[in-house]
Amino acid sequence: GGAIIAVGSRGEKSFRRELIHNASQIQTKAMAETEDFASTYDHALTTIAKLTASQNGAGHHPIKGRALLQLDVQPPSFVIHPILPMKGIMLIYAKEGVGKTKLGLAMAIAIATAADHGNTYVFTPSLPWTVPQRRRVVYVDGEMPVEEMKEAFENLCTGRGQSLIADEVDNFEMITPDLEEKYQPNIVTPEGQQRIEKQLKDGDVLFLDNLSCLGHVEGVSTNEAESWWSTQAWLLRLRRRNITTAVMHHAGKSGDQLGTAAKKFVLHTVLQLKHPKDYQASDGLRCEATFQKVRKFRFANAAAFFPFELKMQEDPRGALFWMHRPLQDVVEAQVVGLYKLGMSPTEISQDTGVERTKVYRIIDEAGLRSKKVQPQQRERADTGSNG
Repeated sequence: GGAIIAVGSRGEKSFRRELIHNASQIQTKAMAETEDFASTYDHALTTIAKLTASQNGAGHHPIKGRALLQLDVQPPSFVIHPILPMKGIMLIYAKEGVGKTKLGLAMAIAIATAADHGNTYVFTPSLPWTVPQRRRVVYVDGEMPVEEMKEAFENLCTGRGQSLIADEVDNFEMITPDLEEKYQPNIVTPEGQQRIEKQLKDGDVLFLDNLSCLGHVEGVSTNEAESWWSTQAWLLRLRRRNITTAVMHHAGKSGDQLGTAAKKFVLHTVLQLKHPKDYQASDGLRCEATFQKVRKFRFANAAAFFPFELKMQEDPRGALFWMHRPLQDVVEAQVVGLYKLGMSPTEISQDTGVERTKVYRIIDEAGLRSKKVQPQQRERADTGSNG
């Protein structure tokens, strides 16, 4: 990876003296037993930031309007069209056990093993997410045992029909705690960020799974805005190197992402996964996916952003693959099924959370309710038949 601080016009000897002086101050503060960790950590970050500003120039460099229009830049491209642009930052969050790791792995495998040219579907043609070209992927895991990650990787590759001995499989690389003897993966401290960044090449795609585990440092919580700013600054620096990032994160009891809402500000895409209301453990990995933020939305690609249901399937070989269907289809099937079981529209609305008027519309479109029968009569009839 590139150096954080580039020595500029001030001269190397002068900078080295300043660096030694500041490093000595950081060391003294770190060794003082009276200093708490958070204070020492903040002091180190502030010092490094000041050194960076002094070498890279404290002033900004605005560009005039006509120069901006004449700027020679490439048209926007995508890692996964149309949901993840090149240099974009994507957040996928869910409660534990919902499926964010399997989804992240499926995306990473699709990117790493895609065709050299043309579009490769991430799942199936019914969900228009495509990978325009193959890219190198570095997947940093902070939670799962290596045995489980190996099994999931193998079975997801097999589910895509991917040869396990093909060269493109090596286009995927993983950093996992179980195989790291000295340093655990970390994305909060400058040292941890640099260790990961050294494994990246310009144009790579980085998956971070997940923010809570990879951001754990004694005395510093990923649920605090201050620790996120350090990670955000790093992700923006990676963006300048044409590196695209997908971050997995946990949801809290409310279903929203853990920690500061400020994370959404810099993100291009935010995808929430959650269990359906009728979910049972026997369903396995089954979740609803809803986009909470899309920065590069185009009406022509609207179908790619509709809410949908994902379900992990397994064939007799153990191969894993995601099946997809629009959430509207799921809702309509659920309403029709409950109506056929004898539930009234009011009861269906209360049970599913679907508005009663929409329940009536779905039933009518399915041809299950006589238009001559008034809703109140139908409900009384249903109530009587159930009683």
